[in-house]
Amino acid sequence: MLYKDPDFELHHSLTESPDEAAFPMHAHSRCEIYCFLSGQGYYTVEGHDYPLTPGCILLMRDGETHKLHISPDRPYERIALHFSTSVLPSILPDADSRAAWLAPFRARPLGQRNRLPESPALHRVRDMLERITAENMPPEEQRACILAYLPAILLEVAVAARVEDAPDAHPAERPLVGRIIDFINDDPAAITNMEALEARFGFSRSYLNRTFRQSTGVSIWDYIILKRLTLARRAIRHGASAATAATAAGYADYSSFYRQYKKRFGISPEEEKRRIGAK
Repeated sequence: MLYKDPDFELHHSLTESPDEAAFPMHAHSRCEIYCFLSGQGYYTVEGHDYPLTPGCILLMRDGETHKLHISPDRPYERIALHFSTSVLPSILPDADSRAAWLAPFRARPLGQRNRLPESPALHRVRDMLERITAENMPPEEQRACILAYLPAILLEVAVAARVEDAPDAHPAERPLVGRIIDFINDDPAAITNMEALEARFGFSRSYLNRTFRQSTGVSIWDYIILKRLTLARRAIRHGASAATAATAAGYADYSSFYRQYKKRFGISPEEEKRRIGAK
């Protein structure tokens, strides 16, 4: 890890013998710009598989689940920059310009157009990511460096994202795992059992879970829980009470919500609420 604070997380990491089990499916509370430098594998983002090639860049918005599939036979090197959108007004006061910067992250369906197409802008993004991780700096200098480069990085990301790319597959042609994820993302709080998915897709729960786990590394129900907790955390961070957030996320039992929330995020819902109020 090079740098971490409430607004940013930046690292340039090399894993000599990567173990896929060490990279479970997850989602972040901030946007992520991920640059793959070496290794062999692919990333699954909300059921959509993206092959990883040296220099490619993926974008993930807050709450967008992703899972790395990586070969243990080659060293795995990458750069990742996570940023909170709350810092953007301080570096770009114009709301329309901020919306344009965030369009590659937010103005698209989940799991689609996550990979930037090949273009000169993509190369400039990669060069800047390598530049801000080139030296070990004191924390205050590293934060200043990120703040200085972030506007240029986001501008180039927006330019790269506008390059004509291959059209996305029609939803009906999406692989089964992608269609399951689309169904869950439509309203994760409304899915109370596996019968709803069996009825929707016409397969047994064992087949659905086996196929889903092969792609994502987790069961369907674990994925639903992750999406529910992510929704609840977002609601709490936007001012909702923990109880209200739990109910809106589909939890009838608050104690179950409390245990799952603390296990997932390492903090209780009430502590999360107090931290937000203290800012």
